[in-house]
Amino acid sequence: MTTAANFVNLIAPSGGVGGIAVFLDQARHRKISMGGVMVVGVLYLVYEYTALFCVLLLGFIVLIRRHNLNAGELIAAGLLLLIAIADGTMLVLG
Repeated sequence: MTTAANFVNLIAPSGGVGGIAVFLDQARHRKISMGGVMVVGVLYLVYEYTALFCVLLLGFIVLIRRHNLNAGELIAAGLLLLIAIADGTMLVLG
């Protein structure tokens, strides 16, 4: 299932949410709480974005030290941070 979810996440540009459908389908077949599966899927997305942002932070430190930081890089990192915050907010609201 994990391989199938990663494949769906790679093929469908849905920000990682498309792979949760694979887990939700299996939860329905196995009669597992779909709400619990959704919470675990969103937690996975939050952790994935957090890990990516930590790597970006290290890259920013290198770019700042080399005086080679552009506005495009800052905007892209800001968007990733907003997505991670939005996912965390949805998790808290859910």
